[in-house]
Amino acid sequence: MYVADVARANLAALKEHAQGIYNVGTAEEIDVNTIFRKLRDSVNPQCEEIHGEAKPGEQQRSGISYQKIYDELGWKPQMDFTSGLKQTVGFFYQQI
Repeated sequence: MYVADVARANLAALKEHAQGIYNVGTAEEIDVNTIFRKLRDSVNPQCEEIHGEAKPGEQQRSGISYQKIYDELGWKPQMDFTSGLKQTVGFFYQQI
């Protein structure tokens, strides 16, 4: 989830009629291995992928619906995961 999308969701939740709990996500399910590989490919393609035993209760993947916040407040994500990751990595490279 790209930070600008989260910020826009928070601004939308400031509306007078906003009430309750809203999921803020892309509705795109993504697993931890995909996140690692995309980040590795952006930062250090030679980084070795090492797997260990899963810890009890460890989240394997995530994907939530933003339907309620869209229906009630008109919010939806504008940035897909891959594009958001590229922009985030680019930002941090500019800080070096």
